[in-house]
Amino acid sequence: MLDKYMAGKGEVANLTISTIHSSKGMEYSHVTIADDFININSELPVEYQVGQMWEDRDLRCLLYVAITRSMVSCTLPDY
Repeated sequence: MLDKYMAGKGEVANLTISTIHSSKGMEYSHVTIADDFININSELPVEYQVGQMWEDRDLRCLLYVAITRSMVSCTLPDY
């Protein structure tokens, strides 16, 4: 079903959807990081959970990779 939307060989895509892992080494003009980067638990304050994310070295490194794929702008989740 998605085949009709995919760029063919030699074509330039208007939109690329990718995991952070598969975007390593790539560059894009604009990057938007999905709001499912961390699982927000409704029982704890969002600010606390986002703060905890920065304590996790693996998540910090993954976010660094995502942000540095952008050459012009990067849109982060609202949380």
